[in-house]
Amino acid sequence: MHIRLTTTNLDLRASLSRNWSTVDSVPGPDKRLDGQTPVSSTLGADYKTGPLTLGGSYLFKNGGLVRISGNQLSYQSVRRDLDLYALWKFTPKLQLRVATNSLLAQDILSQSSYMTPGVGTQTSRTLNPVHRSVRANLEMKF
Repeated sequence: MHIRLTTTNLDLRASLSRNWSTVDSVPGPDKRLDGQTPVSSTLGADYKTGPLTLGGSYLFKNGGLVRISGNQLSYQSVRRDLDLYALWKFTPKLQLRVATNSLLAQDILSQSSYMTPGVGTQTSRTLNPVHRSVRANLEMKF
């Protein structure tokens, strides 16, 4: 579902996705498609006043446990991102954009487990660090 609301100076947008999946050939709970996000949403806004435009967006992706087979499990952490920007138009052909990305700097955790009956469980865990970034671009059209 996508929603967009625009007024003279303000543009709001939102989206929501929900996925239901079940893999019948896999026993037990949490037997959904590997890599499919159960719930995700985005909220965004842009505000324009004169030569200045300010905006941002927030992303949410639910993670969770997935049973890939009777012996294999996968886990993905919840993801949250916040990006903001400011755009100043000096002239129709010259503008400055300052943007920040991943302001929440939430690391992403992935885990995979494989169970061998009578032997034990082997688990691997990966932590992908997310770093904040700021950039400034001077844009010129010729």
